[in-house]
Amino acid sequence: RAAPAFRAPAVRAPAFRAPAFRAPAFRAPASAAARARRMILLPFRNVTREPAHEWLTTGAPLMLAEALGQYRDLAIVAEERVTAARRRLGFAPDAGLDETQLLRLAEQTDGWTAVTGNVLAAGGRLRLTAQAFDIPTASVVARAEADAPADADVRQAFERLSVQLLEAVGVRAAPTDVAARTTHSVEAYRAYVRGIQAWQRSAYADARQAFGEAVLSHYPNPPFEKDKEFRRALGVAVKSIGAKAIESAPTLKPSARPLQLLQESLGRA
Repeated sequence: RAAPAFRAPAVRAPAFRAPAFRAPAFRAPASAAARARRMILLPFRNVTREPAHEWLTTGAPLMLAEALGQYRDLAIVAEERVTAARRRLGFAPDAGLDETQLLRLAEQTDGWTAVTGNVLAAGGRLRLTAQAFDIPTASVVARAEADAPADADVRQAFERLSVQLLEAVGVRAAPTDVAARTTHSVEAYRAYVRGIQAWQRSAYADARQAFGEAVLSHYPNPPFEKDKEFRRALGVAVKSIGAKAIESAPTLKPSARPLQLLQESLGRA
């Protein structure tokens, strides 16, 4: 018998798949005036690298958001949306971005005017500077500056910054009481900001600790009932890292039960 003819195994060429392409979610408005009123607030830079002022790198955009967000003439990209977009794009939460990266971020968030700035400590005072620039053209559209004693409630300085930024983009503004829109406890607000910083870099154990400290430093003097918006913000932050987030913070006293205090206060809102 003749040997069977050799048949090479069939080989199928892999089907060609074109790389996935996602169009930008948003496109820049043609009008510079329209772009100026769609703001994305980015981290500030702690120029002197004082550890006591590191919370302001994240706290600065949060405070400006409180001051600017009440104006209907402006659209402020929410912090949660900025963080989610940076994660999708692979940008570190506190990293400076170049022009190309900023444009990609704007296409994901619809924020076309970037606001950032510096924190400088010298001679017992804090000097705060901010600038807003049009992302598509990389041109500065507004500058602002304010200073305050280093040991003072710095939120008032951010109120002055916000007024200068608003006037530069043609919005009539009056000073906003950022403390009233956040919490009367400066220590609680600083702890809350530290929690947001930790959450942004996915350090959830540190976030749990900081949010727990925010509850404990706020409760009961003054009582939570006076700061409803702050309670709600803490509630959202806690929910984002799990229902029992604060309870699991390692160095908090179990008897303090900060999560329960927060939940009870939210129930009385």
